[in-house]
Amino acid sequence: MTKLFISHSWENKPVARKLTEDLGRSHEVWIDHVELHGGDPLLLEIQRAIENCDSLILLWSAPAKASRNVRIEWESAIMIEKTLIPCRLDDAELELFLKRLLWIDFRDSYDTGLSKLRDSLGQPAYPQHPPKETTKPRDDVRALITRISTGQGKVGYHLGQNQVTEAQAIQSALDKEIERALAEEEEDPYIFALAGYHYKNAYMIENWDAIQAGEAPPSKLLEKAEGYFHRALAIEPNDPSAWNGIGNVLLFRRDLDAAEFFIKKAIEMEPRYAAAKHDLLLIERLRKQREVEL
Repeated sequence: MTKLFISHSWENKPVARKLTEDLGRSHEVWIDHVELHGGDPLLLEIQRAIENCDSLILLWSAPAKASRNVRIEWESAIMIEKTLIPCRLDDAELELFLKRLLWIDFRDSYDTGLSKLRDSLGQPAYPQHPPKETTKPRDDVRALITRISTGQGKVGYHLGQNQVTEAQAIQSALDKEIERALAEEEEDPYIFALAGYHYKNAYMIENWDAIQAGEAPPSKLLEKAEGYFHRALAIEPNDPSAWNGIGNVLLFRRDLDAAEFFIKKAIEMEPRYAAAKHDLLLIERLRKQREVEL
């Protein structure tokens, strides 16, 4: 029996439930309100369900597009090369990567959409995953990327030396560089990834004392960083730095299993990724601390 995972926003829960009922007669269907129980670590359980499914059905709508969890679900499906079937419930524009896929139209008629979805599930999976090679930035953008990434490397170095004042000075100089880059290169995935790291670094500087004390305060900066990493992956799913960036954000939120999932993907894509390997060691250290506290 084919195993299906239905990814949906809370606002689209009624459609997800109806689809579960209609498809459940001939398929094994997973959606969160059926499978999750109080106390379950949500992200880890969702990842396991995605790993065990054959296809992920993505109920796409304006609320789904704005949902952090929905984005993590369909990006995870890409990561582990599951068949992804977008089903459009409204006129919300598809992300660039999703536009490359065959999608099902539920906007005018649920019954028509369901019929087409059933036909799609009955067909052999078609190649839909991106080629392993990443696209390269244009020559005129490469110098800008190099300049920003070099500056970010210096920020990381000074933070590693506990020199927060020096890191802050470089970070401030990079603020205008990032703003200009985002204005000039509106849809460049590498600029988006750099913006993600910029706001992740801003979070670290702002909360340095708390981070050193083992705390991870919630912050809009962290949300902003995550948003840019996701925007990068929506255009270029083969960028290991963006996968690792999401892992960093999840690490700060202490979602250690989910962080490991994303960081390991980055290392799989780039086996010599030293920063990602360092992040994995940090995850293990935090796990041991958690065990001692328990």
